Amino acid sequence: MTLAEASAQYQVKPSTVINRYKRGIRGPELVQTVKRVTSGPIVLEDGQTLSELAAKTGIDYMTLWQRYQAGKRGAELSVQPKRKRFMVDYQGRTWTLLELSRAFHVPVGTLRNRVKQGESGDNLVRPPYSPKK
Repeated sequence: MTLAEASAQYQVKPSTVINRYKRGIRGPELVQTVKRVTSGPIVLEDGQTLSELAAKTGIDYMTLWQRYQAGKRGAELSVQPKRKRFMVDYQGRTWTLLELSRAFHVPVGTLRNRVKQGESGDNLVRPPYSPKK
C-alpha cells in the first residue's frame, strides 16, 4: 500500500501522512487522526466564567484571559485601566485639556501640541491661527 492509498483509506491528508513518514513514524500512528482536547471554560473563585465577567465589566475577553494567564485574580482581574491625562495648571487651577478646550474654544489637539511644545499660561489658550480667506 502506498502512502497516498493509506491516506485515502483512513481519510487523512496525504501531506500529513508523508510528513509523518519522513519523521520516522510507522505503523498505526502514521494514519491515526489526532483528537485535540479543549479545556472547558475558565471558572473564577466566585463561580462565574471569564465570558460572563467580560460581558458584565465591558472588558475584552482576551484581555481578561491574558490577565488570568499572568496570575491576576479577583479584583486585579477586572480593574479598568486608567488613561493617561494631560493636566495643566492655568490661572491657579488644574485643568484637563478637555475642560480648557471647552472653556476657551481651542481644539483639544491644538492644546495637546502646545503642551508638548512646552507652552503655558496665556500662550496655551490663545486662539488658534487661522489664515484669512
